Amino acid sequence: MSLVESLISKFEMKLMKQISLFFLPLLMMLGGTALAEETILERESSAGLTHEERVWLRSHPHIRLSPDPDFLPLEHIDESGKYTGIAADYIALLEKKLDIDFKILKYKNWDEVIEKAKARESDMWGAATPTPQRLEYMLFTKPFIELPAVVIVRKNIEKTLSLKELKGLKVAVISGYGIHDHLSMNHPDIELDVVPDISAGLKKVSFGMVDAMIANIALASYYIEKDGITNLRVVGESGYVYKWGFASRNDWPELNQILQKGIDLIDESEKIEINRKWVGLKPSPSLTFKDIAIPFISVLGLFAVASIIISNRVLKKQVLKRTIDLQKELTERKRVENLLTRNNRLLDGYNKILEMLTAGHSFQKVLDGLVFLVEQQSEETICSILLLDETGQKLLTGSAPHLPEIYNEAINGMNIGAKAGSCGTAAFTGKRVIAKDISSDPLWEDYKKIALSFDLKACWSSPIRNSKGKVVGTFATYYKTICEPSKEELELMNSASHIAGIAIEHHGYEEEILNAKNDAEAGNRAKTEFLSRMSHELRTPLNAILGFSQLLTLDTDQPLSTVQRDNTERILNAGHHLLTLVNDVLDLSRIETGALEFKIEDFSLQGALDETMMLVRSLAEKKGIKIKARPLKEETLLVLADRARLVQVMLNLLTNAIKYNKEAGTVDLSWEAIDDKKVQIRIKDTGMGIPKEMIEDIFEPFTRLDRDKIKVEGVGIGLSITKQLLDTMNGTISAESTLGEGSCFTVELPLAKT
Repeated sequence: MSLVESLISKFEMKLMKQISLFFLPLLMMLGGTALAEETILERESSAGLTHEERVWLRSHPHIRLSPDPDFLPLEHIDESGKYTGIAADYIALLEKKLDIDFKILKYKNWDEVIEKAKARESDMWGAATPTPQRLEYMLFTKPFIELPAVVIVRKNIEKTLSLKELKGLKVAVISGYGIHDHLSMNHPDIELDVVPDISAGLKKVSFGMVDAMIANIALASYYIEKDGITNLRVVGESGYVYKWGFASRNDWPELNQILQKGIDLIDESEKIEINRKWVGLKPSPSLTFKDIAIPFISVLGLFAVASIIISNRVLKKQVLKRTIDLQKELTERKRVENLLTRNNRLLDGYNKILEMLTAGHSFQKVLDGLVFLVEQQSEETICSILLLDETGQKLLTGSAPHLPEIYNEAINGMNIGAKAGSCGTAAFTGKRVIAKDISSDPLWEDYKKIALSFDLKACWSSPIRNSKGKVVGTFATYYKTICEPSKEELELMNSASHIAGIAIEHHGYEEEILNAKNDAEAGNRAKTEFLSRMSHELRTPLNAILGFSQLLTLDTDQPLSTVQRDNTERILNAGHHLLTLVNDVLDLSRIETGALEFKIEDFSLQGALDETMMLVRSLAEKKGIKIKARPLKEETLLVLADRARLVQVMLNLLTNAIKYNKEAGTVDLSWEAIDDKKVQIRIKDTGMGIPKEMIEDIFEPFTRLDRDKIKVEGVGIGLSITKQLLDTMNGTISAESTLGEGSCFTVELPLAKT
């Protein structure tokens, strides 16, 4: 069946329903049933209520009812403000049977109805389903109508769907309705799109903004027909059944009991009549054609046939117009989808180009990758990237893998200018140049011959700029047909030029960094060579001075006087200090340049520390400092390090602990293994301490504490050398200090594997 035939069939069914609605009330009037029903209602008024319930009603003469303003066929506030629908008809019966006065409150949507009930500004709802959330503040009668919640999708989805198949899909539900609460609590894996009303949800499904909608079948059917939506279908039930009853505030349990008794008074024929009025019509078994005037049927039949014929023609025009509109909509949607797909693919490609930059790929490979990416967007596109030379006057080939080699050679080194083809002109003016026909474009006068010889008929070129806005090259696209760019193609050129600018600027930074690195390495080599020569030039006379001074002190044939001996001692001390300084500076230089050799091996920690203690013992005795050396645990520890460099480190730390200690102070040297992977050595003194704000700076070269107040020789590079030596041996050093009490330096080194 075609779409037109389907719509016509639906129209005919609708028309027949309208005809039935026209004469069924007439038949009921002929039967005289209305008078009988009125008599029954009067007889049942206030029936079944207890004395206490009647008293309660008299003390609450007006019950405030807030219906859903847009919930046909259940309930609705029409344009004139009248309350209509299934629930409204039930309320009308309760008013007659129970003699209750209901005051209808009108709110703009269901969410506001809920809020007013919570605030006790409304006493009851006309039709609602119980949920755990609503039961916190409302009581519910038994349902007076039950309808399933169904899954509604576009007609292009043919398979049956249940809640299980909706996992991961976007599903519309009406805000605050029972199915909204049910899905939120029991099916969190379904992505809900909460809409304010049924009409909004159905339109979202129709336009493809959501995958499906779940709503009760009566409400959905009514609004699909009302809004003229033709591309939706029901594909399954959700398993959730709407059971609508009256809801009343839970602090008035009497009202809930009264409402339930009122529902119980409504007989089956009254319920059938209400349902037939709003949900569907069934022929009355009490009526026959003998009771109906045959002329009326004939006239109505002729009228129906005439109406169908006329309506068919109108409907065909409407369907044709709607079909054309849908085709346009689908075409535009397809175009947008294709554009989004291309843009997403392009964005992924740009990200990969930028990743290549950060990963250190060659500049040529990055440019080629960008050209390949843009060429993939269209089979007819041939791209090139040209780079401005250092003079800013010539263009050099950066990447043009699919242009003829002879053509690339011809334009490589071309001068930029006001009439230098697309690329030369774009680089000169800083503006995009579009040559849709090279053969007739005046900018190509000097280059069109070679371009046309390779069947290149159009060329669009965009200037490439760096982050400062300076032109650094051009990005061009060639075509073998006469053409001009679309809006999307211009946007593609702009984005590709931007990425090219980033790549070119990054390449420039790399060259600057490489040059700076080479300069730094050359400076380090010069510094190392200078220090090496200076070390040799200084050590030779120093060794002579120290040697002759020692000979003077050892001469027994011509012994020195006391004054001469003191002066000679000063010469020896100054010479040793200067020699230590030269050695330290040379070590620091070698460490920084990586020229200092290390021999990493396993050795006994105890032996290295014993050697260090022997070297500092005389200095400690001279200063009156007592050294305590002890392992925290009795164990043999092997460390993985350079033994000579570890002795140098410990000698430096112990020497500092002695020199900066107070008179008759102590130095505590202790060590132990921790976590079976490293050893911890602690040197603790009772000296002056280090201010907290200077702890972080003490390992920087040429840093000394209060050098003007403390009369201790040194230039402040010992701790810097110590830290760098430990870093090279995979060790660490840290310091803690309390001003006026002393300091503690902690060294950690890896244990040897046993």
